[in-house]
Amino acid sequence: MLLPLLMAAGCGSKWGSGSLDEERERQYALNSQLMAASLGHLVSVDSDTFYATRELHALYGDSDCQRLWTPDLVPTVEADTLLRALERGIAKAGFSAKAFHLAQIREDLDSTCMLSADSLDSVSISRLARLEYQLTKAYLYYTRGQRYGFIEHPENTLNRAQAECLASEQHIVEVPADFASQALQKARDGQAVGYVQESEPSTQLYCLLQEKLDKTTERQARQKVMANMERARWHNPNQPGKNERHLLVNTAAQQLWAVSEDTVIQMRVVCGARRTKTPMMKDQIGWIVVNPQWSIPAKIVRNEISRHGGDSGYFARHRYFITNGKGDTIPSKQVTVSQLQANQYRVTQHRGPGNSLGRLKFNLTNPYHIYLHDTNTPGAFSYANRALSHGCVRVQRPFDLACFLLHLDQDTDEKEVDRLRVAIGMKPTTEKEQKWLEENQDNLQKVYDHFGNRAVRPAVPVYIIYYTIYPNPEDGKLQTWDDPYGYDDLILKSIKPFL
Repeated sequence: MLLPLLMAAGCGSKWGSGSLDEERERQYALNSQLMAASLGHLVSVDSDTFYATRELHALYGDSDCQRLWTPDLVPTVEADTLLRALERGIAKAGFSAKAFHLAQIREDLDSTCMLSADSLDSVSISRLARLEYQLTKAYLYYTRGQRYGFIEHPENTLNRAQAECLASEQHIVEVPADFASQALQKARDGQAVGYVQESEPSTQLYCLLQEKLDKTTERQARQKVMANMERARWHNPNQPGKNERHLLVNTAAQQLWAVSEDTVIQMRVVCGARRTKTPMMKDQIGWIVVNPQWSIPAKIVRNEISRHGGDSGYFARHRYFITNGKGDTIPSKQVTVSQLQANQYRVTQHRGPGNSLGRLKFNLTNPYHIYLHDTNTPGAFSYANRALSHGCVRVQRPFDLACFLLHLDQDTDEKEVDRLRVAIGMKPTTEKEQKWLEENQDNLQKVYDHFGNRAVRPAVPVYIIYYTIYPNPEDGKLQTWDDPYGYDDLILKSIKPFL
């Protein structure tokens, strides 16, 4: 294509008033007015709700606006360079060139490059205005999307699918209020192309997904990759640091990884059902409760337990007891359905075997009462779809997880490890603990307290994420999972205008 050479030869030159005769100056001034009017018309008919529409309209709605790519009524060399950068970047991201009007911008650029500023007709002026407007819009769309995600307020998009609790507690970084003005200033300073290149994500996760997209041809598979690429653009603290000791829970994978510098422990989890989804968040575990009671949430009491009001057999079978606001125990046969529905009493499950939280509870600090715990129904870990809970995360290997969090080595910390085994109903491995258990087996509360609750020091970060394509922490290779909450579909629906 000869366009770059032709543009370098003439398209980027400056007009000097001393080199124009009076008629050419008059025509140039008239064409400038027509250009401003054409830009104003584009502003008036643009009904797009694009986040930077206000800044775009402010820029081109002014009859004395500073044009970025056609300052002298001919396209600049940078207009072509920027367009080429956008063409490459948009194709690499898997988006449609049509969504960014790239073909139209290219056509307008090619058709106006060889024209002179004082000999433009109305068609050429309209094309120049369209080139100016659409190129700026594509530039803002692309740089904003690559830096912060193409979905505005992604947490709101996900929360709309949430039936009863928050989908995301990630505090995803919002687009700065002055982003558009900063991006436009980069363009005025001749740094638009560099800004485009700097906007493209460079995290390890994004690069892995980008490589996968490059190798994927099937449409549906490409869209799944693109949904995860969009997640990877969002600025949030919900990603582990390098060499950080942490827990990673991927609710899409329904898996947990306990990761340290030299260890990775993987286990299955049961997470929230579709109506009671486990929210994405970053939290930390600072305390482990051994043989916890279960203080049953009021919503569960109201929706699932209240209909058994007055049925003392039901409460006995489930080892539930009822207390009033003062903490006094109330006989279950005296409590009515309506009283339980009105949350007049608290229902708690006794600790020990059969407790819904199992034998170990790993406390988090969030205000949504989401935590990790053991379970009394381990058979659920064999299910393919393990989105079954009220929102908390049940872990398949609670004993191993506790040892990891407490830095207990099952070989070198044999005494402490065996005390934990005894406390949670596992068979001891040492003669000393076996003897202790034989002597105290009739005193269940003493057995339950044999290990005691423990602080996790330092507290261990917990990252609860939702990716349907994500690297396995054991080998760093991408793995693909189903979309149990339907979040991929929501993301793809939101970025559909760009596909």
